[in-house]
Amino acid sequence: MIELITFIGVVSIILGAIIQNIRLKNNNVQLMYMLTQTYIDNNEIKNKLTKESDTEKDHLIKFLSESREISYKYIEEIQNKIKYFIDDLENEINFFDQYGSLFQEHPNYETLIKLSKHYKIFKDEIPKDDEYGR
Repeated sequence: MIELITFIGVVSIILGAIIQNIRLKNNNVQLMYMLTQTYIDNNEIKNKLTKESDTEKDHLIKFLSESREISYKYIEEIQNKIKYFIDDLENEINFFDQYGSLFQEHPNYETLIKLSKHYKIFKDEIPKDDEYGR
């Protein structure tokens, strides 16, 4: 009788271990499926982000290139206008610097016309407040 009870106990323990093992295998299979699906989803997200970031990078590079070209063009225009200003008024300025205190004259009319012309040229180059959202 004790042998029968021992046998039934041992069989019960073995069956319990087998059932627990089957449950663990099912859990492992489910976890493996979830892990695989997460890996696949992660790769899809990475691919989408890479494609989007490549497009964004292209747009940024295009924007920077265009901005640089516009800036260089603007700088070149300003430098040309400054050179024109210097070339046009250099003689009058040099004369004033050298002899102005001797004559203590007011600037002549032609010099004022030149200064007014250049003032307007430079004033037109300064951006208006509303051009940059200020």
